[in-house]
Amino acid sequence: CLIRQRIPDPATIESVQANWPEITNMKNAVPLVSLSASRVALVEKLEYLRKGEQTPTSSSEGALFTFSSKDLILYALGVGASVQNPEELKLLYENHQNFSVIPSFYILPSMHAVTSFRRLNTIPGKTISLE
Repeated sequence: CLIRQRIPDPATIESVQANWPEITNMKNAVPLVSLSASRVALVEKLEYLRKGEQTPTSSSEGALFTFSSKDLILYALGVGASVQNPEELKLLYENHQNFSVIPSFYILPSMHAVTSFRRLNTIPGKTISLE
């Protein structure tokens, strides 16, 4: 359900109230299984608002981000972890009983989604350059 007909239209309380049954109806909800899938759905809706076409069908395609312990270790080395420091050994040795990942590693899936997003410049009025 879209509460606007065009991008410049305001999202008013009245339009939300008028469309409330449709907004809260989860019968036709589509689970967005990844960050890139949610971005694709958002851009499709924005394209619909910009062009005034029929509401697009949802798409659950998206890039899947996978990683292994090797990737975690390479990331730790890349940000400066060293075997010289005993506290950092748990970041560099996959059989360590407390093997763990540097928390900042978890920004990589969203960065992957942004850089692999095919319709990066389709948001009206926005130009995004990652060069």
